[in-house]
Amino acid sequence: MSRVQFNIYLRGVLGRNYSVADEEGGLDGGLRLVLARRGKEAVLVVNTADAWIRGLHTQLSSEDRVLLKHLAICIRRFFAHPDYLPEGEFIWPGTAEDRSRIRLALDPRKWRRLSVRFPVE
Repeated sequence: MSRVQFNIYLRGVLGRNYSVADEEGGLDGGLRLVLARRGKEAVLVVNTADAWIRGLHTQLSSEDRVLLKHLAICIRRFFAHPDYLPEGEFIWPGTAEDRSRIRLALDPRKWRRLSVRFPVE
């Protein structure tokens, strides 16, 4: 899949209120996806590898489809609560542990549980 196809696919999954752009991330084949949402000041940067995107086929495997679905969920959760991820940046797909850490950081249920235990005064 080309970068343009990937950006179009990701924007299609996210919806019309999101903008997706990419920029070269350096000599190591890094790629930075810059995401914005209409009506939100926050900007999210997702660091990924150009080789990973080029390795995706236009007919996505079930594993790749799940990875992209989870990426879209993380992006939506970030824009719903940008304070959950103060640096506004993460690496995708990374390792399974990295993805779990990102999903946990952006999980609104975790934050609700913590606010019940430790009420904000």
